[in-house]
Amino acid sequence: LLSGYDIFAQIANTDFSFPITIPVVDAGAILYRVPAMAEPVYQAMEDAIKSIQK
Repeated sequence: LLSGYDIFAQIANTDFSFPITIPVVDAGAILYRVPAMAEPVYQAMEDAIKSIQK
C-alpha cells in the first residue's frame, strides 16, 4: 500500500496491520499553524529526506 511512497507523514498515530518500511514523520503539529510547533516537523522531514537520498 505504501510501496510507492518515500516518506509517510502521518497526522495521527495510525495502527496498520502491516509493517511500514519507509521513514515515518509525525506531522500532526503542522495542522496548528504555529511556527514553533511546526519547526520540529520540518526538521524531521528534512532528516527523513536526507536519510533516503541515494
